[in-house]
Amino acid sequence: MYKSAVAAFLVFMSVGLAGPPLPKPEEVSARLDAAFQSSWKNQNLAAESAADDATFMRRVWLDLAGTVPPPLVARDFLASKEADQRARVIDELLESDAFADHWARVWTTNLTGKRPIKFEKYDGRVLQEFLKDSFAANKPYGQTVSELICGEGLSESSGPANFLLRYEAKPTDLAGAVAKSFLGTSLQCAQCHNHPFENWKKDDFWGVAAYFARVRMLEYAADDQYLTSLQETRRGELQVPDADAKPAEDGTQPKKKIQPRIPGEEVPAAQAKRRPTLARWVTSPDNPYFARHTVNQVWTQLFGRPLGKVRNKEVDEDPDVRRDVWEMLTNDFKASDYDFKRLVRIIATTKTYQLSAGGTDTEAGDSNEDLHHQKLNQFVRFPTRTLSVDQVYRAVVQATGHTGDPEPEQPKPGADADPPEADGTADHPSDLLGGERGQTVQRALALLNGEYVHQAALSGAKLTLKVNGQKVGADHIEWIFLATLSRKPTKDESAAMLKLAAANKGAAGLEDVWWVILNSAEFNTNH
Repeated sequence: MYKSAVAAFLVFMSVGLAGPPLPKPEEVSARLDAAFQSSWKNQNLAAESAADDATFMRRVWLDLAGTVPPPLVARDFLASKEADQRARVIDELLESDAFADHWARVWTTNLTGKRPIKFEKYDGRVLQEFLKDSFAANKPYGQTVSELICGEGLSESSGPANFLLRYEAKPTDLAGAVAKSFLGTSLQCAQCHNHPFENWKKDDFWGVAAYFARVRMLEYAADDQYLTSLQETRRGELQVPDADAKPAEDGTQPKKKIQPRIPGEEVPAAQAKRRPTLARWVTSPDNPYFARHTVNQVWTQLFGRPLGKVRNKEVDEDPDVRRDVWEMLTNDFKASDYDFKRLVRIIATTKTYQLSAGGTDTEAGDSNEDLHHQKLNQFVRFPTRTLSVDQVYRAVVQATGHTGDPEPEQPKPGADADPPEADGTADHPSDLLGGERGQTVQRALALLNGEYVHQAALSGAKLTLKVNGQKVGADHIEWIFLATLSRKPTKDESAAMLKLAAANKGAAGLEDVWWVILNSAEFNTNH
């Protein structure tokens, strides 16, 4: 039974916290799969079959690199018969610039609630570059978070400073942002009263906010450029109205000073370096939230669905396989000193991540809505989801070679094409979609029906003719399918697309084929 295996693994990992060696990532992946499979069996849930190579290839490229694989890469992968090719693709992507860039974009949005562009008082692009460098070097995630909490400097050069400037260096806003971004908890709900559902008290919120009392945002103009910076002064205390004191003669309420305090602890002695103290608590292995929340964030990014809520009592108290998988991943993440790439590798290598998305729930009498949600919640199939804004844009660029330039070049295999630098306006195609993971299919199609996609389709058509020759045939259709969907077309699909292409000669006919596929649900979803 999987419970005994889980228990043995957790005991092993608790010993591992004291030092290496760690189990190999694939061993952890296998234990996660075993836990899921045993649970499915106990619930009489039949898991979907493994995704085919084309589906896996496209999925893992979109999730790890933020774009689709180049057609030649997809073709070689489909032709390969090597048993370990999936694991090798995961490892190659984790070491690529595309991985660091894509996850930096995702994480910038997670941390700020906004896409990484330049705003008036902070520059999300600089924060993104900092995170990109951290992911590329596989810096321990706890160290990255500590640097973000303790950031200082100019908005034009300091990534960590821009995280704090996003919240205008306001102690109350930063207390809420730190708790939400790094702990997955709504500490800000305790600003005015004790949290109704969590263990946070009002004093906990203000104690955390006090760690930022000496942080200052400075604004000035230099060389016709508006700049902001973040610095910490040597003095200054957070002051709030004292509800227990009598009002002054003029009716004003006296204020009291708030000392920095870690939630659940006594007020410490004077702390010379305040934010480093807070950062140590946030990232400590003893903190019950930090590693757990990060694991849930990564799982959600890869599956489109979380393992649960960090403080969801129903999940915590119920003997659910998700809780056990969550705990195994959390303990491994701690034992690895917050090795971010290892965490992604473990999840992506599981058979659970590599399951098929399956068909509809009308098969075999599975039309019951509760059963549908049970299957998704228990991860017996891979959840289909809409691509993010950047994934859509980058997939179009990778497939067609169109970046907005008049004469696009053929994309290099594995290259991660960057859109022109954003300036905060919505004049770039990838900005027109708005939002992030929560975008709707309709909003994505609004872009894809615009002038940009017509230009992209034309570029793709010209590229297809350049690579495969001027006489349109089955090779041209296969190239387009490999470039967009990472698979070869069926005989029926090939025949239908050749007929569509024949309606117009040359590039015009292939442009119609490109337009149809770029607007398809298969292209705009990760499944």
